[in-house]
Amino acid sequence: MPRITAAEKQKRINQITELLLTGHSRADICRFASEMGWETSERQIERYISAANDDFRESSHIERDREIGKAQRRFERLFRQSYQIKDYKTAMQVQEKLIALFALAAKDDNNDGEKPAQEFMEKRVEAIEGIGAVVHAPDEDPEPEPEGEE
Repeated sequence: MPRITAAEKQKRINQITELLLTGHSRADICRFASEMGWETSERQIERYISAANDDFRESSHIERDREIGKAQRRFERLFRQSYQIKDYKTAMQVQEKLIALFALAAKDDNNDGEKPAQEFMEKRVEAIEGIGAVVHAPDEDPEPEPEGEE
């Protein structure tokens, strides 16, 4: 059997990875290799399958902080875009996802719900829609009102 380049080997592993992802069996993969004219042994195909499985294992090791940061930035971008086009319903849904991502929903004093967070979100939506005044987070101090204006 002819030797193949490292690039060709990686291409085959990638193809097998796709086959495994779509539920193909070992027999399906062997048939695919034959149809592609790979001229390789079943033992070599097993090594390709093993390499694909190693890639799956490697992919499962995530850096939690990095992934949370990416999710946060994606949500913030979606929020901005939704707000800019006045799609307040989507902006609200995105904000709810951010709250869930960071487990920010505060429990009320009776421990029977998420009332404070829900009330804050309702006020924020009102502010976004121009119905109410600017709403500050519970831990933020609002800016003082200008004197002489009411």
